[in-house]
Amino acid sequence: MRNLIITRNKSFVGALAKMKVYVEAPEAPEIFINNVPCRKLGTLKNGETATFSIGEHPQRIFVIADKLSRGYCSEFAPLRAGTEDVILSGQCRYNPLAGNAFRFDGTPTREMEEHRRKGTGRGLIIFCIVLAVSVLLGFCVGVLGVLGSLFGEASPETFTIDELSITLTDDFEEIVEEGEVVGFSTDTVAVFVYEKEYDSNPGLENYTLHEFGYLLLDTCEADPSVELKKDGDFEYFEMALPNTQTGQDMTYFTVFFKTDTAFWIVEYYTPTENMEDFRTLFLRWSRTVELAD
Repeated sequence: MRNLIITRNKSFVGALAKMKVYVEAPEAPEIFINNVPCRKLGTLKNGETATFSIGEHPQRIFVIADKLSRGYCSEFAPLRAGTEDVILSGQCRYNPLAGNAFRFDGTPTREMEEHRRKGTGRGLIIFCIVLAVSVLLGFCVGVLGVLGSLFGEASPETFTIDELSITLTDDFEEIVEEGEVVGFSTDTVAVFVYEKEYDSNPGLENYTLHEFGYLLLDTCEADPSVELKKDGDFEYFEMALPNTQTGQDMTYFTVFFKTDTAFWIVEYYTPTENMEDFRTLFLRWSRTVELAD
């Protein structure tokens, strides 16, 4: 046997969710990840280093967010046969259409690149299927339909994640991962909340709100044309992600706040064609955010 040592580098992306680590195990499979039989080794918290015992034969290591999204939100690393300990590192990368999946550091192999490409493609297809169903059900019938569902029939409702509360509408439902609420969604909009604590990220408290915005843009590898804007106590930016495969472009509207103990990020995403209708709503909802500290 040998040790597998994995470090999950700290990142605001997916910070509240634990990543699950699996090893290829044709002899005793618990689940299949992209048709590969695997068994679970353990979990990885944000900023954590974990050690697992693995065999000395060639095998693949998988990191996923959860079983439901493993088809598109997953990463793997091929390991050669050997007796020496294996040391790997990586972090969750900003790409909501791939579930903000974990990515190993270093240059990926051709097989890893193909795995990532297929995963993002599956995520796009899944989202577009959801949108198609929404159209058939009459939830996305143009501007009047969208605004009518939000203001005609829906009522304001306040949701809370830890110290943050936000008033959306009662059309939203909680998104729960590992027993923790991480966001809210309707048929056309998803809202995720992230906390970046200073205690876990020494030096971050020295950033201004504007400087933190540039840090986010750098982390997201945003296009230079993306601009930071300010509205009251928060700043924000929006970023479109084209999809040449399905034609269903997505836009991510990211809002962030600074408190005495942390930066808080509220991230909305919706099909780009909806943005003219939703931009005002995203700002309106963001103005309702209250932070306990």
